[in-house]
Amino acid sequence: MFRMRFLIGAIGLVLLCPATSPGQSLVAVSARGEGAVKLYSPVRDTLRLVKSVPAGRQPGEMCLDPEGTHLFVGEVPEKQVGVLDLQSKTIVATISDPGIESPDGCAVSPDGSKLYVVDREANTVFVFNIASRQLIKKIAVGQEPRRALFSRDGKTVIVTSAEAATLTVIDASTDTIVRTVKTGHGPQDLAFTPDGKLLVVGLIDDDAVGYFNANTLELEQEVGTVQSPQHVVPSLDGQLLFVSGHLQGVIGVMNLRPNSRLARRLVQTIPVGTRTQWGLTMSADGKYLYSTQPADDALSVIDLQLMKAVFTLHVAGAGAVIFCK
Repeated sequence: MFRMRFLIGAIGLVLLCPATSPGQSLVAVSARGEGAVKLYSPVRDTLRLVKSVPAGRQPGEMCLDPEGTHLFVGEVPEKQVGVLDLQSKTIVATISDPGIESPDGCAVSPDGSKLYVVDREANTVFVFNIASRQLIKKIAVGQEPRRALFSRDGKTVIVTSAEAATLTVIDASTDTIVRTVKTGHGPQDLAFTPDGKLLVVGLIDDDAVGYFNANTLELEQEVGTVQSPQHVVPSLDGQLLFVSGHLQGVIGVMNLRPNSRLARRLVQTIPVGTRTQWGLTMSADGKYLYSTQPADDALSVIDLQLMKAVFTLHVAGAGAVIFCK
């Protein structure tokens, strides 16, 4: 069993986000080694640098508001969250509280009014009013919380706690805990499948993926995958699940076809970089994955027709990935 969480928290995040021009997108990379969020424009299977935005000494995890206008960047050494305006491409504000120790994942409410900041060291979710940047509530959760995800109906927030091996379910209307669900070891990233039937959770200490019923959160199956799965990204058609494996230098491909003999199993790996995989996201058309390799200081583009990396560029301390359209 491998435990890589001590390294993960020191890395950054990558997002693919809308640019100024209508219909244009950006790949935003929190480059920890450069103290910046680097914005790239995707052009087919390549990337072009648009701007490098200073964002604290070591920018980490990020999340996007539903309108695609602002990016929230964890500035870990500063113990705060920077607000990056994607029109002006500058940090326009910071959100903080004296209780914040190490901001990790975050999530924005569907109406864009509240920001949920997961603090992995304080074992707390901090809830802020985005307009006023004032703290609304502190919610104590399980040990070492890592990521947050809104339910598909927007009524609850699901938080993974790696050391506690739990999912914490928070009622978004009252910001109170309504349920705690046990998982396998080291739950971190999580995602819903496009059909809304499954919640998929990467279990980094089990080298596995947990498949939960999306409505009941009952565990249906735990299946082995690439070592130390950091991010989980379903394909747009719901047929495949892509998993970034931190220790092997590969992206795992899991079969989500329900009637297949290999349903929910690891069926292929895609080599990318020499060792570490971290960030992973998919383009809006489902044709490309964007992956980061911190040990290589690299951001790669993977062509999903070819199932191979076709373009790589240097990003110091490159972190995780999400697509914003």
